[in-house]
Amino acid sequence: FYSYEKYRQWLAEDDVPLSTSRRLLAGSLAGITSVVVSYPLDLVRCRLSVTESREQYKGIGDCMAKVYQKEGMFGLYKGMIPTLLGIAPYVGLNFSIYEWLKRRAPEAEGV
Repeated sequence: FYSYEKYRQWLAEDDVPLSTSRRLLAGSLAGITSVVVSYPLDLVRCRLSVTESREQYKGIGDCMAKVYQKEGMFGLYKGMIPTLLGIAPYVGLNFSIYEWLKRRAPEAEGV
């Protein structure tokens, strides 16, 4: 939610409510941000769960270090593009629908 709110602020124009397309863009950018931040851990989790032998990786830190040593920084982001292609529209729609429903929901007292 933090990155979504920041992107909304950056895309805002002089106290004018964001258009649907700008809300979609802010949500998509927030989704991309979350993937870029969390993807290395997801890659490590996946490699640890698929590895047949416990001898290849001793744990999360060891796996991350070995991937970094053998494949470099970009090795930690291998395969991220398909994830981004799926998550960006999903999160963009999710936040846009949330904002749309929030504006149309009646105000409840004491909630």
